[in-house]
Amino acid sequence: MSHSAEFANHFARLTSLFVRQSGEVDDQKQHLMAALASAKDLPVLLTREGDALLADGAPMPQSTIHTMVLLDRMKQHSLVRLEVTPAPSAADVLGLARILAANPDGGGGLNLPQRLTAIRAATVRVEVAAPRAPAAPTPPAPRVSFDAFEVVSESEMQSAIAKPAPRTLATPTSSAGMFAEFSGPKAGVTPEQLLRALEDATDVGTIENVLTAIPPHIAAAIDGGNAARAVSMLHGIARREARTADPETKKLIGHGIRRMLTPTLVTAIVKQLPGAGDRLPDFAVLLSHGGDSAIETLADRLAESEQAKERRAIFSVLVQLKSGVPLFIHMLGDHRWFVVRNAADLLAQIVAPEAETPLIEALDNEDARARRSVVAALARYTSPRAQGSIRRRLQDPAPEVRLAAANGIGRSNSADVTSTLIDMLNRDADPDVQVAVLGALGRQGDDAAVRRLIEAAEPERLFKRKAPEYRVAAVRALRHAGTPAALQALKSFADDKETAVRDAAKKPSK
Repeated sequence: MSHSAEFANHFARLTSLFVRQSGEVDDQKQHLMAALASAKDLPVLLTREGDALLADGAPMPQSTIHTMVLLDRMKQHSLVRLEVTPAPSAADVLGLARILAANPDGGGGLNLPQRLTAIRAATVRVEVAAPRAPAAPTPPAPRVSFDAFEVVSESEMQSAIAKPAPRTLATPTSSAGMFAEFSGPKAGVTPEQLLRALEDATDVGTIENVLTAIPPHIAAAIDGGNAARAVSMLHGIARREARTADPETKKLIGHGIRRMLTPTLVTAIVKQLPGAGDRLPDFAVLLSHGGDSAIETLADRLAESEQAKERRAIFSVLVQLKSGVPLFIHMLGDHRWFVVRNAADLLAQIVAPEAETPLIEALDNEDARARRSVVAALARYTSPRAQGSIRRRLQDPAPEVRLAAANGIGRSNSADVTSTLIDMLNRDADPDVQVAVLGALGRQGDDAAVRRLIEAAEPERLFKRKAPEYRVAAVRALRHAGTPAALQALKSFADDKETAVRDAAKKPSK
């Protein structure tokens, strides 16, 4: 990977954090410093060509959720070219990320180049395709002030990202004494002893000492090829976090877990998910400390996996990590149909209000498999807008999408909806779609729907054969409608010559 591509990856993560208004300051610092390190010796060149992000003129080696976010923000600000000088200013890179994450119209009338001038950025240069407003005289830098950004000095920025000075741990008491001189896994203290001490600890000093002592053991386990042991240690710490009622202690332990969750350890956790069984919630708790990086690892693995068991396990964990909704929404814009499918399936389980509009927009995906999942996800929303979008997909050229649309139509109390469904039943030749439409008519339950269902359930006539499955579906829909006319019709079908129809007519309502 080129240095420009590496810079793009870290800068994309930094921008993505600001887009989500994340309070994860440590993550912001980490990716800012990594981006600066990537550009330490050589200039960086990033360009946007349509929907593609290029680093040094070549497409990015891998498209991630974060680079998709960056590309979207570049479009919003009409940014087509970004140059970063060697050893760029931390304040400049951070300022650019903040500007890109903000609303293009929220900078007091200033466009992107003018905003960079306002914060006195000298080590990043941008080129925009079409300014949103006529160029205005550049205001004097010392007097510039607008709400969205802070003007910070280089020294202040370097101070902000500098590593904190080592803390002097509280003097250990009682069982904490054995950690006072701890220097690594060779100090004679086993992980089991550490975890027992953590369980028994009540003072902050002891807890801090234990949390400082465990990481070398985790690293040793991973280096020794025993990732399962490393994950087991994390589970022990998470159990202690769950047990404590003190907010400060819980925060301290949670921060310790987060520090230990390296990319290698996250990958090790993900590999254990297929065999986790009923312990999946415990793994979800661990991964919740990993933030966007853990969610991205899970999402990428979900897209790559070909094993149904693994996919189910990852899916279950992602649903529990509801903080991933912004990432799932961005995944809806991916060019790979199965990534869109995964995102829609996940959003269907979460039913996040902010996902409704992106799901509706994703209905235009060119792949029927993706549209089918998007329709199924929208079926979880009861708003008129979502239901209207589903009804429009009753005309989709792909039968699997029409099937999902018919299954997704809820009770509407609308004569127009009933009329649309009846028309579709009369002209759609796909048997599965017909059965789904009959079910939708049962959910409408008005007089017109019931009359058409009775007609559908009637025995076949000369030159008009009806499959038993079709008639059974109509009878079940009548029972679902539950109107007096529908229930009366069911009595007439209780003596039908078709066994399946008789059984469906006699089946008591649940």
